[in-house]
Amino acid sequence: MQVGASERACFERVFAAIETRGTQAMRDEASVMRAQLARHAQYVRACDKLEVHSDAMREAGTPLVSLHFPMRLTVGTRESVQTGAYRSFLRFAQDLHEAVLVEHGGRVDDACTDVPAFLEQLASALTLETCRVLDGAATHAEALRVVVRHVERCRLDAVRKESEALEKLARACDAIVTILRDFGRTMMGRAKKVASHTRSFLRAADRKELRPSGRLLLATLHVRDGLVEHRGWLSFEERRGDADDAQLVRTCELLKKTHRRLADELARQARRARWLVATNSSHACWCGLALSCEPEGSLVQAPSHMRSFASGCRVRLVCTDEGAPFRCHLSAACVANAVVGLLCDGHLVLNRLSAGYAARILTFDFCKYEKVARHLLDDHVRPWAKRIGESLVWPP
Repeated sequence: MQVGASERACFERVFAAIETRGTQAMRDEASVMRAQLARHAQYVRACDKLEVHSDAMREAGTPLVSLHFPMRLTVGTRESVQTGAYRSFLRFAQDLHEAVLVEHGGRVDDACTDVPAFLEQLASALTLETCRVLDGAATHAEALRVVVRHVERCRLDAVRKESEALEKLARACDAIVTILRDFGRTMMGRAKKVASHTRSFLRAADRKELRPSGRLLLATLHVRDGLVEHRGWLSFEERRGDADDAQLVRTCELLKKTHRRLADELARQARRARWLVATNSSHACWCGLALSCEPEGSLVQAPSHMRSFASGCRVRLVCTDEGAPFRCHLSAACVANAVVGLLCDGHLVLNRLSAGYAARILTFDFCKYEKVARHLLDDHVRPWAKRIGESLVWPP
């Protein structure tokens, strides 16, 4: 790849011969070859810079190195780095979500959040700001502020969507509580024609949103387990026949025993929903987890392009007793809070990567520059110099 002193002297003799006795076409070709030699020298210098930088990283021996290279990466390498960073951050977010589920025992209260899309949003934001730092378009502090604000906005959107679902749940609870109180006022003393009166009561209840409210309650994860025995009348559909009458009698007896207790529980659920809707998206009631460097808890894995956190700590997720009267643990809020905490505490950074990954990036670009430099020299300049030299320089 290098041009030795003797070979360079040979090229200069060819250029000199063309200037003295060559044709205009030869002079034009010589101008092109001089430009090719200049490009070759530029690529050789690039290889030298990359090699020196790689040697310096290796001598430093640190697990993480700065996201800074001695020259701008080639287009293909830059795209590969961006793709690799996105995959790394996405897998990091997915692993973090798994740790959240482990700490919450597999039970979270997500009702309408698209968690995979949420994780992709976080990965995209982290990748975009990392690449801005790589390109020199932003400092690490600026990129950090942008990412934190974006993650907090994503958390706010997730909490707002869940709050809308909670508002609907509160209205459904109110509707069923009203129906149960009507039952206690009108049906408790009925001893005759129970089936007929129960059917009439359920018809009236259906006009008060019994079925849509019942469907919503039965579809709500943390509510439906307590409504197993009430599934029949909550999804009431008018039927006729002796068997239906027997079912209506059983429904009436069930409600006589349980309507007060059920009304109290649904009223509590309505209070819970309205209290949660009124809280800030950063309130601990949405998360219930915290970061810790102690040995207890679920281990948080660093992104694969870093391999270890910048702080050198082993970070874990642990459950915390936030002391709130009500809780609604959202996995999206948990992941968002963990990412913000990792960024603000200096564990997760956007301007460093593992030394091994950086070395592979340098090698990739080194090979590109070396290949082009060899191509210019072996396929262009040397064959041309040999052809021209045979006709102008070496013959007597």
